[in-house]
Amino acid sequence: FFSNAIQMPAISGASNVCLDFEATTAIISVDLSITQGESKSGKTTVVATTSGNKPMGGTGALMGLNVYLKEGKSADLSGDVPCPDGLKNCIFKVEGSMLKISVDLTKDCGASSTGKTTVIASTSGSKALGKTNVSVGLNIFAKEKLKLKADNLAVSAAKAAVERENQGATVKCDGDQCSFTIDTSKSLGVSSTGKSNLLATSGKAATVPGTEASYSLMVCKGLKSEGPAADTEEAEVSGAKNIRASVSGGLLVLTCDLSKNFGPSSSGKTTILASTAGIKRIGDTDTSVNLSVWRKRSAGDQGAPPAKKSKPNPEHDEDDDED
Repeated sequence: FFSNAIQMPAISGASNVCLDFEATTAIISVDLSITQGESKSGKTTVVATTSGNKPMGGTGALMGLNVYLKEGKSADLSGDVPCPDGLKNCIFKVEGSMLKISVDLTKDCGASSTGKTTVIASTSGSKALGKTNVSVGLNIFAKEKLKLKADNLAVSAAKAAVERENQGATVKCDGDQCSFTIDTSKSLGVSSTGKSNLLATSGKAATVPGTEASYSLMVCKGLKSEGPAADTEEAEVSGAKNIRASVSGGLLVLTCDLSKNFGPSSSGKTTILASTAGIKRIGDTDTSVNLSVWRKRSAGDQGAPPAKKSKPNPEHDEDDDED
């Protein structure tokens, strides 16, 4: 199913949503085995969300997606999952735990109900995925009628793929063991402060592949530093919680154990799994790291949340109007 698709960068603010392109077809992927906690209303469990309408690369299209479970239910993927009826220009297919949605971005489904945008694809409200207990709401639209060419999309996707690769870190998980690998011989350019060379960054928060954990990462080295970092034996990063580091052959490897729990964050919304607690230097090298790993709090987490009132979470419920 779309074996030649080109992977796009992570969608800012989205949870458990991946976007790829194959020519003028967009492929949206969601792992139905992952949940993100209760929705804002408390009536459903969020599986995936774009948290509002987000740009689809450089296509000019915007996407709003919400995938959720019925209250108290889990995804039942034991049987065949038929494609829902009433869809506009979107095809659903479930492979294992992965939901794949394909959309032809060259198609025009007419004006939206407000008349302000052009609908490219829509579920026309929330649609149940057979008997899986999962429902999906999708809207893809453009503020102006799109005139997409395969060549332009291919260039956009290729450029985005380079941007993703140039984030500088390879993130992997093996059970509870999570690793971040960074090539210290390669630079992404001067940091925004102008005081260091940026080696890797997650940008905003990103999801640890195959888990419910999120992370924020920045790795940098001095402006005058040349070549890769010197080899360093694996050791705990000084002042950090649950983060070890080593350098071999210029490759910096950061590891943490996702089964560990260091209590609530200052906002009380998340549980800290690992943190450098600010920027920390790796051994005697000229390379520094700022890494935080967390997940949403659950009933079994240790520590009471802070007493101070946190700001409202601007998450979108399944019944939000994405148009």
